[in-house]
Formats: sequence, C-alpha cells, structure tokens
Amino acid sequence: MACMTSDFLVPQAGLPRGATNKKHGHRLANDSNACDLKCNPAADCGVISSFRTGKAVGGHGVLSWMRHINASHTHMRHHFPETMDVAAEGDGGARHVHGQRDPWCSIQNEAALSDAMSRPAEVCGGSKQAAIARLRELVAPQHRRPLRWGLKNPHATYYANVLFRLFPCMVFVNTVRDLPVMVRTAKHFESRVQEAVRYGVISEASVKSHKSSLASSQQFYGSFLRRVNGGLHRWLARCEPHRYAHMPLQRLVILGADQRSSASSACFHAVMGPLYRALRIDVTPETINATHRFLAKSLSTVKSSLREAAQRPLALAVGEEALAWPMAMNVEACRGDIMPQQARR
Repeated sequence: MACMTSDFLVPQAGLPRGATNKKHGHRLANDSNACDLKCNPAADCGVISSFRTGKAVGGHGVLSWMRHINASHTHMRHHFPETMDVAAEGDGGARHVHGQRDPWCSIQNEAALSDAMSRPAEVCGGSKQAAIARLRELVAPQHRRPLRWGLKNPHATYYANVLFRLFPCMVFVNTVRDLPVMVRTAKHFESRVQEAVRYGVISEASVKSHKSSLASSQQFYGSFLRRVNGGLHRWLARCEPHRYAHMPLQRLVILGADQRSSASSACFHAVMGPLYRALRIDVTPETINATHRFLAKSLSTVKSSLREAAQRPLALAVGEEALAWPMAMNVEACRGDIMPQQARR
C-alpha cells in the first residue's frame, strides 16, 4: 500500500544503491532480523502494504475515511446541521463538534485497525506493525528528519485517516494527473470498479451498466476519481488543515517549467507555494532551481503520457463534470489545454 523509493533507504549490503532485485529485494545490512523489501522497476520498495482487514471486523475497506464519511454523513446532518457547510467546503479542521470527537476525523473501528496492523503480510517484519517499528532502521540516516522521507502509493488516498493515525506528524501530498488524460487511458479500470463497490460508491448490481459502453465506462471512471479526490480534499481540509497539498504534476511540468514566462512562473508558484509551506521547506534559489531541474527531467515522461492519451478516443463532451477535478483542487494559474493537438474524440 505504501512504498518507499529506494533513494530514502539505507544502502543495502551486496547490492548497488538503488538496485531493484525483484527476486531478492533489498536486504538490510547489519540487522539480525533483516527483511527483504520487494521493489519494482521504478525502485519503489514495499514497506507497509495494504490495510486489509478480516470479515470478522468489517472486511476489507472498513478503515477507509470514505466508509466513515458515508456512515457519518446522515448522523452529522441530523445532529449537527451547522457543521455540514464546513464538511462540504473543506475549510475547517473541526476535529471536535460540540465537545465530541468529530466522526469524520476518527478511526471508527479500533478492532479493525488492530487486525490490519497485526495480520500476516508480505512486508518487512511480517506485519505492518513490525514494518513501522523498523522504519527507523530502513530510512537512511541523512533522511531521518521530520518531513524529509516519505511513502507513496495511489491507494494511500483511501487510507489518509489511518496514515495520519500511524504518522501523526505527516503531510499528505496528493499528486494527480490531468483528469481527461486519466479518463482517456482508463488504466486499472477494473480495480477502480472494485474499489467503488468496496467503499460503497456503487452497488455490485450496477457494475454491468458502468461497463456497457465507452461513454458509460468513461463517465464512471471520471466521476469516481472526481468523487474520491474531492472527498479526500474535504477530509484533509476538515481533519488535517495545513497538513496537505494538491499537486497537479502533469500541468505543472507542461505549464510551469518555463522560467522565462510570467504565466509559467505564476503556475509554478501557485502549485509549489502550498507544497513548500506544507513541507516546511525554505523557499530559496537553490530550492526553486532543484524543483525546476526535476520538472525538466520529467518533461519527456509527461509528454509521452499525453501522447499516449491523445491516441485514445474520448466519448464524453468537453466540459462535462466527469472531466474536471473539483474546484478546490484546480489551480487557476495553471489552466489551459495540455493535450497534444492530435487528441481526438
């Protein structure tokens, strides 16, 4: 579920730094309880794994904030109607409501959390509890400082509440691609359908209709991603204000990398300003130059992704809601078409 890029790890004995040996993984040096970290070709090494839970405590997905919001929404509207505007607009940080713990921000099922942390998993130490205990050993000494190492995986979106519980000082960086690009390519479509059922967004009975045509599939895909990320924004803004940032990376790479353009500079600072503040990074010429170097290095990869998307048909009309991220995630200074001219319907 959560991966750690090998750049953050202690150099491994017998392997060059950054190696990605799928068979043997990365073995901790000088550790009598050494564990193998399975790494993919992008050098992302599995550390925590998914927060799966057994049926006895509610089944897989019961810990997600999405389940909490669905379950608590009716309760909140009935008992505390004045708080719903905060929940809808995401401007709060309302951890407590009338002296009670805000159900939006709480882990509702402690038994499920205990089950997820202790159950056997193919991670360092054999369980998530053991893996987290060993993070101090896994992270290279130069990165053992607040907000200077990280875990990543798109599925972390569903478990932001659990991650904040386990790492109370963390910052959540929500990196997103352009939604029309994602709708065109529809990668991992079947996984998104399964997740929509798991978290109560659609019913099992409706799955077939969402696959009935290209338009239906794209409508589901865009709407689901929009709902998930919009809900994530509302949860973060309500429960962990100032501890998150949204990063439209493809737009930033295409529209914000030209240091000679005032429009590009505006896009760059509109995206990177909130990220620097959330991560408590001093904005210095060195920091800005390092960021621009990263954007330049990413340009060919992003352009390749956009060219791939341009070859896929789009069955939805331009301007449909399923093709746009929620307003709270849009960066006004980075608006504009980033798709290649050959993009077709």
